[in-house]
Amino acid sequence: MKGTLKGVAMLSCAAIIAGFGCRSAVQREDGTTYTPPNVMHLYKPRVVGATTNPLKLKPFFPPKGVGLEDGVILRDSPPVKISGDNELAAFQGIKGKGTKEDPYIIENLRFTIDKSVGLWIEKTKKQLIIRNIECVGVPDSPYYPNKFAGIRIDNSRNVVIEHCELSKCRGIYIGGCVNVSVTDSRLFSTVLGIFSSGGSHISALRNHIEDSARYGIFLYNGPDMEIGWNYVAWTAREGIGTNGMRSQNHYYHDNLIEHCGWTAINLEGTCDKSKVINNSVRDTFYGIIIMGADVLAKSNKVYYSGQDGIMVTGAKTRNLKLINNLVVGSARNGVWLMPGTSGHDIRDNKILLSYFGIKNNASDTVITENYIERFFRAVETSESARIAQNVFKQGRNGVNITDGVKTAVVEKNEFSYLCVGMIVKGNEGTRITKNKFIYVGRQVRLYDSKDLDITNNEFLHQAYLGVDLTNCRGVRLTDNFFSDATTRSIKITGGGGNTIKDNKISDVQAQFLGGALLLKNTKNNEIADNSFKRCAIAIRFDGGGSAGNVVKDNEFEATRKKLFFAKGHSDAPLPSKEKRTLLEKNTFPRSLLSASP
Repeated sequence: MKGTLKGVAMLSCAAIIAGFGCRSAVQREDGTTYTPPNVMHLYKPRVVGATTNPLKLKPFFPPKGVGLEDGVILRDSPPVKISGDNELAAFQGIKGKGTKEDPYIIENLRFTIDKSVGLWIEKTKKQLIIRNIECVGVPDSPYYPNKFAGIRIDNSRNVVIEHCELSKCRGIYIGGCVNVSVTDSRLFSTVLGIFSSGGSHISALRNHIEDSARYGIFLYNGPDMEIGWNYVAWTAREGIGTNGMRSQNHYYHDNLIEHCGWTAINLEGTCDKSKVINNSVRDTFYGIIIMGADVLAKSNKVYYSGQDGIMVTGAKTRNLKLINNLVVGSARNGVWLMPGTSGHDIRDNKILLSYFGIKNNASDTVITENYIERFFRAVETSESARIAQNVFKQGRNGVNITDGVKTAVVEKNEFSYLCVGMIVKGNEGTRITKNKFIYVGRQVRLYDSKDLDITNNEFLHQAYLGVDLTNCRGVRLTDNFFSDATTRSIKITGGGGNTIKDNKISDVQAQFLGGALLLKNTKNNEIADNSFKRCAIAIRFDGGGSAGNVVKDNEFEATRKKLFFAKGHSDAPLPSKEKRTLLEKNTFPRSLLSASP
């Protein structure tokens, strides 16, 4: 018999996960509704190869207009070092006057990087354009680029580097500078790609960076940076990285980053008030790491991360807004909010095919209007959080609230085609209200918790069980609607002092030790003012260990057995002696007892 039951349970879970069902509207707080998206077109086979692009991202191999301009004739040059505006003005072949209207121009040179930097500019302030420069390094070994930079800018202002190509060298180094930009350039087989240290107002726009021994673009300890429209691929560490306590107000947007050994976009240090918007990331170990206060991460696409799609970390990280991002195929967490962070708004994201959808270890988090599909757990929180108006579909567990959490709120969510809707353990004061559970095996499972409110929820098509209370006290299960259960709608095991009131329960088949409401070894519960309709068994006491329970003022319609006293772990009636003892220890209306078989 046990083997048969186990097989039936496994088939039920498989059917739940395989199902799709209809997308139903979800109501917002302001009374409006939205319909969860049809996301099936986002599921693509993972095919990794030089000529494949299964996600149909824009190709960059390389993009037109990046690198040396067409028709340029380069002349070989020995290494050049210019210090100060006077040397810049005296440089042989310089064009322009160094003004905004007529900037200085150094162009059309080729450097071979061996024992020194190719082009080195320091301590200049005049307007300068460095254009159509090629730097090719003589590698230090067959396995590593030359250690010197192709272009180096130190303690200077107002420099534009554009349409340059650098390879087999350290790349472009910018130290202590203000208002320097690198645009439309191509860097490949370099050590660092583009590296900025200190300074401010540095930008890297429309560059193609590939095959870097360390970073693609790295910004150290400077504010007000813009990184946009770049393609970065095949880096040993970060595609785009940041560090340092002065790294505030950065803007990362419209970049395509793939195949990075560590992280596609890494905001470490203190990247307060930074924005990460509309970037596409794929095939990296971490997708995006965020550290800093008041960061906005919006409309990013993160595909196939080896660990976490988006990770939020740092003791000073607070008030993150994570809005309208797509995360697909993270091996661990779609979004991980780490301990010590706080005050996050996680809203309107789509997270698909991740082991954990959202793992929340941050305090004061709001998780709303997210769509999470195909997961082991959709949301797990170890801190108090508000989880509202989300859709959790096709997976194992919808929401898991871990031991010790107080006053969490789970409201207005839709759970469908899951093995378990919610698991709540060791909680106090949590409120579960106005949720909808559809085709979920075990819909809400509570352990060792107290003073919870479960109210105004819809529990529909329960493959096994609606609400399961184990060793819980002071739970108020009120004004809920239960319909179409295979076995039972409510089960109370151990604990006591719970209130089961004003619930509507219908169409419970009561197969396999069933009953619409089952009580076992529990004390001092109040079962009042509930309605039972079309139930094979309405109220069932399993074994004789329950005491102090009060059953009163319930309504029954088209119910075969209103009250049933069963022998534990069996559908057999309780022996008469044990039944009399049970009747003495609990309170039942006389009309209910006389009507029971």
